Amino acid sequence: MIPQYILLPLLASYSTAVQISVAKSGGNVTSGLQYGAMEERINHCGKGGLYAESIRNRAFQGSAKYPSSLDTWSAVGDSSLSLQSLSSPLSSALPTSAKVKGNRTVGLSNEGFWGIDIRPQKYSRSFYVKGAYKGEFTASLKSATSEKTLASVKARSKSVVDDWVQHKFVLSPTKAASDTINTFSLTFDASKTSDSSLHFNLISLFPPTWNDRPNGMRKDLMQALKDLGPSYQKTLRLGLVEYMEWCDDLEMEPILGVWAGLAVNGDVVPEADLDSYIGYPEPWKIRYVEVGNEDNLNNGLSTYKAYRFSAFYNAITAKYPDIQVLASTIDMTIPGKAGGDYHLYDIPDNFITKFDMFDSFSPEHPILLGEIAATEYNNGVGVDWSSIDFSLYPWWIGSVAKAVFLGAERNADKIIGATYSPTMLSFNADPDQTVRSTSWHVYSLFNHNHLTNTLPATSPDAFGPLYYVAGHDNQTSSHIFKTAVYNSTADVPVSLSFEGVGRGSTAKLTVLTAPDAYSMNEVGGPNLVHSQTTRIKAGKKGVLSFKLPNLSVVVLKTDV
Repeated sequence: MIPQYILLPLLASYSTAVQISVAKSGGNVTSGLQYGAMEERINHCGKGGLYAESIRNRAFQGSAKYPSSLDTWSAVGDSSLSLQSLSSPLSSALPTSAKVKGNRTVGLSNEGFWGIDIRPQKYSRSFYVKGAYKGEFTASLKSATSEKTLASVKARSKSVVDDWVQHKFVLSPTKAASDTINTFSLTFDASKTSDSSLHFNLISLFPPTWNDRPNGMRKDLMQALKDLGPSYQKTLRLGLVEYMEWCDDLEMEPILGVWAGLAVNGDVVPEADLDSYIGYPEPWKIRYVEVGNEDNLNNGLSTYKAYRFSAFYNAITAKYPDIQVLASTIDMTIPGKAGGDYHLYDIPDNFITKFDMFDSFSPEHPILLGEIAATEYNNGVGVDWSSIDFSLYPWWIGSVAKAVFLGAERNADKIIGATYSPTMLSFNADPDQTVRSTSWHVYSLFNHNHLTNTLPATSPDAFGPLYYVAGHDNQTSSHIFKTAVYNSTADVPVSLSFEGVGRGSTAKLTVLTAPDAYSMNEVGGPNLVHSQTTRIKAGKKGVLSFKLPNLSVVVLKTDV
């Protein structure tokens, strides 16, 4: 049950307007990267999400801790499936393959990630096979609901006994499936093989991808990210080539996270063995590199401070002095000109108390807010990582709280930018059910109203329940005021003036609200975030007057 209360003791009402005056100079130049996107292998954000591959467990990969398996695969007909580690695997990175053995028509079938979306479009298909076979392969897309075949294609075998041979073809359904409970199957005639079996690996199926890139991204999710307008992208899990192409496609600044020798289970690479992990013969030309991820956790901080961070920092800056190197934590004395990465997962109220936490930080060590998310309902304490009460989707009061915390933009000379974690989309196999979360709408509003520099704002009233930042966009010559209202018992009247903006000047006021504090956009459901845009005119002395409701996120942008 969702608790229907708000604990932060900041409830307030106003009988007179909050007066805010913004100077025309004296602020700080921003990084231009205030709002970004972050991808990490959580909840199939990469595989099964942005990465458009439809086949789950396509290469039977595993490790000592998580052995290879036939998960999501099933036998077709009287086939038997088994995992094999051949003396001549497909590659050293893909040492495990699936052996399919049987009589007559045999094969294997895959259920995908949450099923497979099938609609009238071309699906690019490929697989590697080893073994002597002189027949045909049949690839099919089938509905598990109706048991009907929705697309099928045959391909003549080029398979040989002593080598891996890739086969490519295209599947073209003529109509859409009724749901996503569908499978892909690959079959062959075992009687035409030398020993009634064949070996398979890297079985792949791609729908049309963003910009038609081979091995590319899902179009609906990329469109939502493009519409969000992130200025930079941070990743820890996606393949490097796909990551760089992703940044190219959306014109984002890459912030590359490199593994720093700490495993999730707490294992650490000894200092004597670390050299072999440092460097790459042809590094990508990028401006930001982060060393590790959350190395303050899993008992990793002591070795990170002692030698792991400095090893990477010294090696990178010696060869590439213009690259901004970031530590994966700020729980340490950051050396030289390095920066740090701050992650915050908390209840909404605690985001409010941290509104001004960066005011006292030094610009000598810029901070990336690499992962921030409200994950648990207000409870008067904070996040309990053993709790099962984390919200499945972002909800409105959490999104408003994150908007308040983005007041870190006031410290533009200290903060590189901020990303919401995880990516602000909820999805399944059906692109038509992809939903943009409540936080997506907040970030989109802020993203499309970038400040090129901040401006000092003064008021006789303290922050709360109105929190704000003001600045200027040099490209449009507009003044911008970003604000959020958190915990007010009534509408908050505002009297805002920008130095140099006179009477009669006009501005666009965009206000985001939701039906209640716990509104959330669920997969396949409606968008509950309401956006209202009005135009207002400055009155006497250039004052712009308006009222803002509780739990609202707002941007005002002048026309000059």
